[in-house]
Amino acid sequence: MSGSGRPLLTIDRGNSTLDCRLASRDAVRRARLDPGEPGAFDRFLADHTLHAAVGLSVVRGGLDSVRTELARRGVALRVAGEDLPCPLAIGYDDPRQLGVDRWVAALAAQARFGDALVVDCGTAVTFCIVTCGGAVLPGPIGPGLRTLADGLSRRAPALPGFDFVPAGMPLPRATIDAVRFGVGGGFAALVDGLAAEFAERAAVADLIRVATGGDAPFLLATSRAPWQHAPELVHEGLALLAGSP
Repeated sequence: MSGSGRPLLTIDRGNSTLDCRLASRDAVRRARLDPGEPGAFDRFLADHTLHAAVGLSVVRGGLDSVRTELARRGVALRVAGEDLPCPLAIGYDDPRQLGVDRWVAALAAQARFGDALVVDCGTAVTFCIVTCGGAVLPGPIGPGLRTLADGLSRRAPALPGFDFVPAGMPLPRATIDAVRFGVGGGFAALVDGLAAEFAERAAVADLIRVATGGDAPFLLATSRAPWQHAPELVHEGLALLAGSP
């Protein structure tokens, strides 16, 4: 948060959304905007006078219009991975291959939890392990919940569409129950199984498991494993970077 009383703007530009957060000492305002909707970002800012703005984008050029609007307001946008480098040691042969959203979330998880296994439940489900020593070990990438549901719907259109209702996993009494069990339960099993396999191969134990991303609440409702829910993780990481010179 801003120490000046004026809000800090953090922006997470994903594949299909512009996730914006205004945080000051007194209030937090959050909205997921359509990047293609004219005027949406300007309306979100309304008459706020910003302290600073920090963002990230997984889409090349995804923050160009945002930067222009902020410059019109006299605010410079600093972008993670461009203006603000990653302060963690990345365990890839080529560290540039790690998505900026993944290391920003890992940075926040390290600050909050110390050693942790982080899963981001979005279009893809991504895993990483972050340590108190300042290292991030990228892990598997798999299909997200909606990607699984969309794939089944396209390949088997005669089945009812998955309705994102967390099922208690009883034996199905109707086809929709079977789809809920298969897609919802399959997603939870995929995440739990990959998390356990990743931790075992990385030779770490007793890590706090942290879930973030849009479908994290579904995971928490269906998983048999203990997860800490951190829905603001990327924004918290951007706020940490905002303190960088």
